[in-house]
Amino acid sequence: MTLNLSEDHPAEEKPRAGDATLGERLRRAREARGLTLHDISNETRISVCNLEAIEKNDFKKLPGGIFNRSFVRAYARTVGFDEQEAVELYLRAAREQGIPLDDVPPLRASTVYTDGQASSSSWPTIALSIIVLAILSLGIYAALHWYQRRTATDTASVASPTPTPVASPAGQVGPSSTAAFRVEIRAGNEQVWIRVRADEGEAAEAILRPNESKEFQPTRRLQIEFSRSKIGALEVLVNGRPTQIQPTVENGLAQLVISRPDSSP
Repeated sequence: MTLNLSEDHPAEEKPRAGDATLGERLRRAREARGLTLHDISNETRISVCNLEAIEKNDFKKLPGGIFNRSFVRAYARTVGFDEQEAVELYLRAAREQGIPLDDVPPLRASTVYTDGQASSSSWPTIALSIIVLAILSLGIYAALHWYQRRTATDTASVASPTPTPVASPAGQVGPSSTAAFRVEIRAGNEQVWIRVRADEGEAAEAILRPNESKEFQPTRRLQIEFSRSKIGALEVLVNGRPTQIQPTVENGLAQLVISRPDSSP
């Protein structure tokens, strides 16, 4: 004779031989909906390892305490399985496996989201997530601020001085010392690093992107240094006209010196 226990005492009900375990029933419900464990994990924020432990009825691998029931309840809700029945099956299996239940609160308590609201036990996780996001945001903001300041400094360091007259051939430009002395440095189809020194001022470095140009207006002379491998990738114009000055090469660097005809060496 088969003994049928009342549903009022689900924790004391003994499964009949051949009855599917909680894990098997949840797995069948999941497969019937065409869901993977990763789908369940994305929906419930429960790791795949913990979901696998539930399907294998290996509840000792779960964190324990209130989390176990919360995980089971969330899994059941996601696959359309009766939550209350799932929790009762879990409690029965937990007792059979010798898992302590004295730290488990009443059945209605839950640590997962229910009807769009989170229980108080989820606040530590939420607070930790907010702190991590705040730290990441501050890091990104600091990096962006540093990059903007460095870009502004590089641009200011190669700012042009006041306009002056022009120079003439072989290191000198222009037929008249009273004309504007304007030097434009233009990159070709590749990026070029340059170091520029106007008159006796400090040298400033810059990187010209492909087809980018920078203009300078020195008083007497302009010294330009760049990699010798970029000689063919850089064009220098004086008052809008290409200069025919040939660069000198020393220690792997090419150098151009452009000066006014009336300036001293």
